[in-house]
This record gives sequence, structure tokens and C-alpha cells, in this order.
Amino acid sequence: MKRILFISALIALGLQSMSAQTAPTTSRSDRKIIELKKIITISPTQEAAIRTAYEAYSVQNDSILFQVADPIVAATLKRKSEKDFDTVFMSSLTKTQQNRYIQITSTPEVTEKAAAKVALLKETGKYNQAQLDSAQTEIFNYLMLEKVVYKRDKYDYSKQKENIAQLKKLQPAKLRKADAQEKLKHQGDVHTGRYQF
Repeated sequence: MKRILFISALIALGLQSMSAQTAPTTSRSDRKIIELKKIITISPTQEAAIRTAYEAYSVQNDSILFQVADPIVAATLKRKSEKDFDTVFMSSLTKTQQNRYIQITSTPEVTEKAAAKVALLKETGKYNQAQLDSAQTEIFNYLMLEKVVYKRDKYDYSKQKENIAQLKKLQPAKLRKADAQEKLKHQGDVHTGRYQF
């Protein structure tokens, strides 16, 4: 019995030492770089800049978490560190890389928003399935453009506002109808296909 315990203890120690030797050393930025490389191809220079910025961002956030007691000051500092990282991150990428990264990471959110808008159109009963499918595509494409403009200029509010104002000219008619339907829905109750206030 003692012999079996001794042998199993040796095996456990051997497995632990093997796993410690084969475990990769990771930095905080590894996850960000892995995520990024699944979406776009980046150069070693871009990778180095993003790694450096992400490491600084992580260190700042740790400092804020453990050293700042006032929640307002902490939130302000965290916002500043996010802005600093985002500025370096976006400026490291080309416009094509920015667009692809934003489109891929925003697809689930934009898909949900487009589906919600189409559901509002469906509630009206005025559209057949082919029209709803067409509206889904139009609305998705428009909302994705909005998301790209928003994220690309996330901290440059005047540029963001100007670009979104330009985009509004391209807004699909069915999206405007869905927005109108949503406003009606929030102002009253539905009774026999009409809203009663």
C-alpha cells in the first residue's frame, strides 16, 4: 500500500514538473494579439506597437483598481487609459484593417439590432417575407456603416458627429419606418393593429 502511494506521488510530481516546463509564458497582450491575428494580418511593427500599448493599458488599469479609492476618479482614469490604448491601436492599423476588425467584432451586435428593427416592421403586417429579408440586409449594412464610423472615431466626437450626419442621408426608408414604429409602440398600447394612447 505504501509502495502504491509512493509511486502515485512520484507520478503526480512528474506530471506537475512536465506541465510547468511545457506551459507557455504569456503576457497580458497575448490574448489581444491572438484575437487580432484571427481577424486581420498585422506586421511585426504593428504587433509591437499594439503589445506595448496593451501592456501599458493593463498596468494602468491594475494601478487604478488597487490604488484609487474614489470611484469617480477611478472611472475618469480608466476612461483615459482606454482612450490612450484605442488611439494607439487604431492608429497602428490601416483603414482597411480598421474596417475589417470593426466589422468582424461588431457583427453579432449589429445583427441583433437589425433583427429587432425587422421585427418592428413585421409587427406592422405590411411586408411579406421577401421584403423583410431585403430590409434585413439594407438595415444591417447601414447599421454596420454607423458602427464603423462610431468605432473608428470613438473619441473624436466632432468628427464622429459629422460623419454620422453624412450617413443619415443614406439611411434606408425601411429603417426610418421601423424607428417610427418603435416610437409609436413606446407611446401607447396596441389594440386591433392600432396604437391606443
